Amino acid sequence: MIESALHPRASAPTWSADGSRIAFFGEPGLSELGGVYAQGNGVWLLEIDSGNLQLLFSVDHVTNMDWARQGNKLAVEIGPPGETHQIVIIDTRDGEEISRFPGEQPTWDPTGQELIIKSCAPECGLWRVGFDGGGGTLLTSDGTDSYPTWSPTGQYIAFTSRARTGDWEIYRLDTADGDLRRLTFRQGSDTTPIFSPDGLEIYFRTDAFGGWQIRVMSVDGRYERVIVEGVGPSNDWGQARPDVF
Repeated sequence: MIESALHPRASAPTWSADGSRIAFFGEPGLSELGGVYAQGNGVWLLEIDSGNLQLLFSVDHVTNMDWARQGNKLAVEIGPPGETHQIVIIDTRDGEEISRFPGEQPTWDPTGQELIIKSCAPECGLWRVGFDGGGGTLLTSDGTDSYPTWSPTGQYIAFTSRARTGDWEIYRLDTADGDLRRLTFRQGSDTTPIFSPDGLEIYFRTDAFGGWQIRVMSVDGRYERVIVEGVGPSNDWGQARPDVF
């Protein structure tokens, strides 16, 4: 695997479906780089081939983002530590705000019409909502259920949870019949899962082997292997998903 640096002080990255752009949020100090970055914090778009940058939406304290597969919407989690977070849906064509509602860690369904979010509304767990925040359905009922990700086919939702075992483990929820399967079994933190574009594998972060790694396993939890060693630590490590293209 070849590693390359795409951008300094970038966090919460998410690929467009065609792989031509990455949306990211600038870490503290981005504006100090000068030039175009003097516009300040917000949701930035980076064109991979040209390197062109665009500030799409000015905002502080972005934690997580997910780009709808249709390419026209971004779901962005905003809010400083210790305060109730909100999810803002942004039109990627013009940066206009489409909707805003309470919640955390949004992930799009394959149609771009629904999201899974972490929320207490009023029960804590993972909720299935429309992109305007309406029509909520509670899918899981544990307050530690976190970092959901929807498979490209819509068949599965992967997430991490701590309360069931005392360790952060990866779980897979079948959206059709509600079957819940635990995929990792060990001490440590297995977190921030994300499906591969073909839906056959799950990438995730773990510190179960010492320092932080990015690892991958098949969708049923088998054939696990390391992808990148030594990817931490940082104060915000584990607070935003990686993304795969």
